[in-house]
Amino acid sequence: MTTWFTSDIHFGHRNIITHCSRPYTTVEEMNEALIFNWLRVVKPEDIIFILGDFSFEKHPENIFRRLSGTKVLIRGNHDHEQTIKLPWDAVHDYFEFKIDSDVICMSHFPMLSWHWMHRNSYMFHGHCHGTLEYPNSLVNSRIFDVGVDNIVKVTGEYGPISWNQARLHLRKREFTKVDHHG
Repeated sequence: MTTWFTSDIHFGHRNIITHCSRPYTTVEEMNEALIFNWLRVVKPEDIIFILGDFSFEKHPENIFRRLSGTKVLIRGNHDHEQTIKLPWDAVHDYFEFKIDSDVICMSHFPMLSWHWMHRNSYMFHGHCHGTLEYPNSLVNSRIFDVGVDNIVKVTGEYGPISWNQARLHLRKREFTKVDHHG
């Protein structure tokens, strides 16, 4: 079983193509590419955390049923009733998930300080579409935007990132504490 993360997919959102300079000409092309990228890596036995803003589709169940894996939604600001009522395996506003000796704290919105931040934990978030730049004094190797518009900079594709890929990427960054906890 592999653990995957993604956010800010925005299925069916025509304007996101322009807003985030996604390389698609139509929303249908974008949807199919995002589905393809998901299915290429996420297997039925895997778990995938979607950290918000899943779909703008009027009928998101048509896309949802095509996607593999155990799907856990961490609600985002654009996840409305038609998305929330999909048959998710779980839905949370904030969630902590332990992998080996690490804890992944997940929220749609980024946090500069979170539970266990100095003890093998990470803050995974979405919402920012890869545009959040931390001032040098606040750079923290354990905060990570898992939205597809940021993940493309890491993996080269608009799609999910595995825990192993994320961990390798994060270990290249220097840890800087942002509060008094040591």
